[in-house]
Amino acid sequence: LELLIMATMEDKCVSVYRELSLLPSVHSVEVVKNNGAFHIDCVWEHNDLERFAKIKYRKSGLFKKSGAGFEVYMSPLCSEVIGEQLISLSKCGLKRAVLREATVDGKSRQYLEIWENSLKVATVDFVAENKHGLVYSNAVFGCLEWSRDGSKVLYIAEEKVNKSCSYFKKAAKDETPGLDGLHCEDWGEQLVGCCKTSLYIYDVKRCCILSLCDLFPQNISIGKGLWSDDGKNIIVLGWNGSPWKIGLIYCKNRPSALYQLNLDNKEVVQVTDGDYCVYSPIVNPAGTKLLYLQSQPFGPHRQCGKLMSHDIVDGKIQSTSSVLVDEVKNDNFSFNGMFMESIPSDCWGKNELIFTTNHRSNISMFAFNVNNGDVRCLATDGAWRVHKVVDDIIIASCSTPNTPSSVKVGLLSDEIKWTDIETSTIMKDISWEVIQHTPNHKNNDFPGLTFESILLKPTHTPIKGLVVNPHGGPHGCYPTSFDLQSAALCKLGFAVSRINYRGSTGFGQNSIFSLPGNISKQDVFDVQQVAEFVSERLNTGVRFITGGSHGGFLTLQLIGQFPDYYSAAAARNPVTNIASIVGVSDIRDWAFCVAGCKFTYDACVTSDMYNTMLTVSPIMHVDDVKTPVMIMLGEADLRVPISQSHEYARMLRARGKTVRLFQYKDNNHPISNVKDEADCFVNILSWFNNYCKS
Repeated sequence: LELLIMATMEDKCVSVYRELSLLPSVHSVEVVKNNGAFHIDCVWEHNDLERFAKIKYRKSGLFKKSGAGFEVYMSPLCSEVIGEQLISLSKCGLKRAVLREATVDGKSRQYLEIWENSLKVATVDFVAENKHGLVYSNAVFGCLEWSRDGSKVLYIAEEKVNKSCSYFKKAAKDETPGLDGLHCEDWGEQLVGCCKTSLYIYDVKRCCILSLCDLFPQNISIGKGLWSDDGKNIIVLGWNGSPWKIGLIYCKNRPSALYQLNLDNKEVVQVTDGDYCVYSPIVNPAGTKLLYLQSQPFGPHRQCGKLMSHDIVDGKIQSTSSVLVDEVKNDNFSFNGMFMESIPSDCWGKNELIFTTNHRSNISMFAFNVNNGDVRCLATDGAWRVHKVVDDIIIASCSTPNTPSSVKVGLLSDEIKWTDIETSTIMKDISWEVIQHTPNHKNNDFPGLTFESILLKPTHTPIKGLVVNPHGGPHGCYPTSFDLQSAALCKLGFAVSRINYRGSTGFGQNSIFSLPGNISKQDVFDVQQVAEFVSERLNTGVRFITGGSHGGFLTLQLIGQFPDYYSAAAARNPVTNIASIVGVSDIRDWAFCVAGCKFTYDACVTSDMYNTMLTVSPIMHVDDVKTPVMIMLGEADLRVPISQSHEYARMLRARGKTVRLFQYKDNNHPISNVKDEADCFVNILSWFNNYCKS
């Protein structure tokens, strides 16, 4: 009977997860103005559990102003998007560049397609051209940008590497003997093979590729590129790979600089100080100002950024910079600083830059006035994303914990009236709220900080138990967005508490800097405080805990420090031993930072440092663990290598503890392969169900 009940629960879990996986999220939005109307292309994506693939599809339509609102006409038809890696529209909106991946003779190849007035006018086969390696479409290096006149397209690719052969074989013209096995350091987790990225231009009129890799310093890897207004200069972002490369993904604290390349004389000028971290450069519509975000190198991997500006005169970037929006140290509820991955490039009103950023537990929309420096809030509840601004019309998307993504349009004003372009349905069987907390565990260096949690719970069914879920990072944040797994847990009878402890983004810079040197205490006590508060409020004694990365670290810390509190635990790619991860992670500096130690490239870990790192690690509490724990690993994880969890699991088994470990091939730190991500969820749910009676 017990096995039958377990099988029935697994079937129900699979059914709920499959149903929710069909709910799409917004991938991208393009808007083109034509004859008074605005043509819109929305690309959506969702997980297909039959094909075990992430599927994208495009829906098109148009909208136009109508009184105080908008009339919207969306086509009932949609088409699957196949192989599109990057898309770029020309300034006039009539040309489209597409980076497409296709399989030919069983091998993956990349093509650049040029479309004009709905006709494909050119296709570039990058393999046949043999000018460079892989063209990048990832969030770190990926870039596809039209020149202002629509004659050229710039992109980022891996520099071509000469072939190698044995010393004992006659070398061909393009071969160098003896270089087989020569190590080329890359940029780490999810950027394997990204070793030396550089800038390339496709000239549409001449039908040729121009390589610019020899113009930049050899230690610099080139990322996002921008054209000047006259098309004679290019602005690029470059990361310093000397003396060695540190993992880039998820980290906004890497030494980097902006460079300007003059295409006439091939001169490259470094524009910003390379001792800072700079990211997300954009140029204003008039082409007169360069804007970007800046933060301190190293230290916390995500910090509050400064919005910086340089004037552009006659196409040349001036050396003097100015701070447009400074970092915000203290949480003031109205605006807590710029905590975002990037500045949206096509989101300018007449005098304002429209952007979204973490704002406590919301992702709120703000407008920055370039004339007077004011920042005002346009939309706050939920998780917003601004896609385009055209003629002071904002096209945005929004979701909440019980409402999947919807696309909206509104006129920029003091009170925006939103019109739905694509709607979504509120899940009435899930309720949610944001709870503010004053910490019981005080930090004398950073007093007065608060933090929040997001509570989701089923509205029509009894609660089986509470799932406590701290985020990773540690400098991340759970926004009030729709999350498939949290919604699924609620539909299966669990309440979920997603905790933004002190150190989370969106609560001011002081909150970020309060955590380094205080992990395993401040973050642990914040999470436990929420768990006890919510558990008492829900009147449940059945409590589970789960998290990934630093959230996994906290999961293991809590079952070690509070061994009688949680019924079961599940950790994904958790940090278990900071003293050992410092030598194997792609982000060595992380271990120094969280332990409160100063990082330099040449820093050797002293015995005192090792002791500090070990003392704040979950593995120090293995003797106290009583909670059954399940661990899920991505086999290719470079951020938190799997040796961490294998060591921890062995220590538990040697002490007779209950531990189960899954290791997924072809997955890295997030375990985001569609099939394995789904299996992970079912395994977690089954694990928790096994211990619901405890």
